[in-house]
Amino acid sequence: MKIELRHDIAYRVIDGTIYILTPDSRLHSISDPVGAGIFLEIERKKGVSEKGLLKALKKSFETPESMEGDVRSFLCSLSEKGIIVLRKGGKDESL
Repeated sequence: MKIELRHDIAYRVIDGTIYILTPDSRLHSISDPVGAGIFLEIERKKGVSEKGLLKALKKSFETPESMEGDVRSFLCSLSEKGIIVLRKGGKDESL
């Protein structure tokens, strides 16, 4: 599974908080450093896998080994809000 930001969102980072505008005109924010790190890693590595994302987080943050469930939950939240797209074999899917 590959994780990508939706092509039709707009975002800006202001004082460490990421503000995201989705096509439904909703404004979302990510102020948690780990959440912001996840978002920016997805933006930086378009089509990153969940495994690659976890590996990058472990390098950047002091995170527990058991964080996989929390990351998956956060990704589900981003997907439900229309911020990311999950792709498998060129097709969209959900977690």
